[in-house]
Amino acid sequence: MVLAGDVRDGSTVKISAGTHGLTFNGKKPEIADKDELELA
Repeated sequence: MVLAGDVRDGSTVKISAGTHGLTFNGKKPEIADKDELELA
């Protein structure tokens, strides 16, 4: 799994795992195709 994104200084991010999968700040994330990601 790759988590990618930007967080502003001072912001809080809540990541939760439950019966419906992961949520980020209470919202389900978008799923990207691995070919769309540029990994170093």
